[in-house]
Amino acid sequence: MSQTATPWPDGPEFDLFLRAPVGEDRNGAVVTVFSTLARLDLDPRKEASDLAALPNDAALLRLDSLLGRFVDVPTLGERHHAVAQGLILLLPHRRTSLGASRPGARPPDVRTAVMPILWTVALVILIGQLILAASVGPGE
Repeated sequence: MSQTATPWPDGPEFDLFLRAPVGEDRNGAVVTVFSTLARLDLDPRKEASDLAALPNDAALLRLDSLLGRFVDVPTLGERHHAVAQGLILLLPHRRTSLGASRPGARPPDVRTAVMPILWTVALVILIGQLILAASVGPGE
């Protein structure tokens, strides 16, 4: 594999993509994206980072091209485009595009946005119950 000066992406955000299987080789061993890219003499983490930085169409075209060249997984030849389409969805910015401001950023935690609303609703219900209990009076 060729050496590059590009730093590896920080954190595990590319692990889901790099560990995803592309198929089985002739010996029946599962081949991952990481292994595929390494066998194509590419730096898997740099390639994953480069793919994540590309627009969807360009990333799909690039990955489809790479998988089309990969001959170690016999069944991949006829279905490399479908496999590429599924794998592209595993890249970080594809998973976080609903609120991430940059590739690899985490989406906002839904609980953080929803919890104040839930507490407000619970408080309104509690106050309503107290008002109803006070208006009915004891023993009725």
